[in-house]
Amino acid sequence: MLDNLNIQLGAEVANGHLNNAYKVQFPFSIEDRQYFYGQSQSTYGWFIQEILPGGKMGEKTAEGVFNNAYDVQFPFSIDGRHFFYGQNQSTNYWFIQELLPGGLMGEETANGFMNNAYGVQFPFSIDGRHFFYGQNQSTNYWFIQELLPGGLMGEETANGFMNNAYGVQFPFSINECHYIYAQNQSTNYWFIQELLPGGLMGEETSNGYLDSAYGVQFLYPTKLFGHQYFYGQDQSSKRWFVRELLEEGKMGEEVMQGHWDNAYSVQFSFEIGDISYFFAQNQSTNYWFIQELLSSTEYTIKNLPRLNLPSLAANQRPSDNFKSSYPVGWLPYLADWKRYVKEGGPIFKYHDPESIEGVGVLLPMVNGKLYGNQLKRQITEELKLYAQSEGHYSWVLVPGGKILYKWNSQLALDSRDYTRHSDLNAGLPVTCAGEFYLTRKTSFIFLNTLYIEINDSSGHYKPDGNVCFRYVLDQFAELGIKLDNVIVKTRDA
Repeated sequence: MLDNLNIQLGAEVANGHLNNAYKVQFPFSIEDRQYFYGQSQSTYGWFIQEILPGGKMGEKTAEGVFNNAYDVQFPFSIDGRHFFYGQNQSTNYWFIQELLPGGLMGEETANGFMNNAYGVQFPFSIDGRHFFYGQNQSTNYWFIQELLPGGLMGEETANGFMNNAYGVQFPFSINECHYIYAQNQSTNYWFIQELLPGGLMGEETSNGYLDSAYGVQFLYPTKLFGHQYFYGQDQSSKRWFVRELLEEGKMGEEVMQGHWDNAYSVQFSFEIGDISYFFAQNQSTNYWFIQELLSSTEYTIKNLPRLNLPSLAANQRPSDNFKSSYPVGWLPYLADWKRYVKEGGPIFKYHDPESIEGVGVLLPMVNGKLYGNQLKRQITEELKLYAQSEGHYSWVLVPGGKILYKWNSQLALDSRDYTRHSDLNAGLPVTCAGEFYLTRKTSFIFLNTLYIEINDSSGHYKPDGNVCFRYVLDQFAELGIKLDNVIVKTRDA
């Protein structure tokens, strides 16, 4: 059902100019707050700045000046502590320093000298152990070395020589298998090779040639509907692409491409609140921007017919499949009116559900996960699992055949500050309504399976689940939800 994905870049959410060009920049997250770090290679000045929800730029949290420029730097985390590593490419000196909550700089934890300068380095983790890889761009020598708790340097676990220097390299994982991707910037040749437990190098899994050298490439921070993508930009032509990476370390198809107005030699991806973004800075003008990376498919809300209320109301006529059976009762309607007047509304009308934070439309299940698109923010989310004591998802099946939902926490329910069923369809009649819960159970073959428990509990619509649940189950089947995993409960049960 999701074979043909329509991956899209989202809207630009912020832009501006930094006071310098920062050749080295990377993102990191501590205690659910997102930051990024940068160092100028000419002044040696560094900074840490917060990135806020929505991809907006926050305040600087720390700044200073190092004694040297560190051409290669990357962050890593071990046992809940956060660090970053840097190496000077002239002296081969390296250091590890701690990053602290609040976006502050901690103490240096280790330092020393490498035998060579390694122009490409990155960290990766396998089976709870942490390593980093580096390649010298002159000799083609590569190594893998362990990173230890406390921000200390461990032993080298593997080394060797590549046939070429690869100016762009990064790690990725699919189905618990780990790989390295690399591209040579002179020949455009690329390869994918497996990374093994113990910090060892495995076999090459695929190779080929891209149409150009892409001096900046990065992995999407999360999988989109179970698919892994990476992005690249050619610094000469300014062309960019998004391409899929497949199971078993194979290269997938290009799914999107375009051209930026400028070349951005520093670009990185990050995630805030399940929304993916990327940051880019031009090293000549110091201009930067942040743009959203959408988890868009043919089911994404941007590609679905818009659920605007005029068109929805015009299509509320009963049909054989989704009969419009349940209007809002008079007493709940009066309660809604009283609530609206209390909030200061001059003329009573229901809110457009697209204006209500957290209201979404269910999307198909993929790889055992249930997805939805939030109408207001127009972003795709994986529906989270909560204990029944924490609240429930309120839902309505509208005559057009879509299931609208909203998570209501127990705190919101207890305080009466929650979204009513009538709000989900702007007070219009529904085909069915109720609550649902998501749980995971372990089957006899030790697979975690998602179960959905639904009921017809709605004081506003008072539907009869014995009558209308068949329409809901039909829609669940359309969304790829196994009906054997749906637990149905009615009020009269």
